[in-house]
Amino acid sequence: MIRYITELSVNLSTFYLLILGYLNVLDVNVKYTNLLVTAGYFAGFFVFLFFFSIMRFLFANTDD
Repeated sequence: MIRYITELSVNLSTFYLLILGYLNVLDVNVKYTNLLVTAGYFAGFFVFLFFFSIMRFLFANTDD
């Protein structure tokens, strides 16, 4: 379980760093719809990482 929590926190920090990096690259004059598309992309990426961590935890749950 500790391995699962660590992996999930790593995914959360990676997601946060990707958002910060992308927002730094973004122009100030980006329209609101483009921000919505960007938020949807990052949300989908985070959901993928989250379920990937759950699947790895369920299939490799041999230690705990």
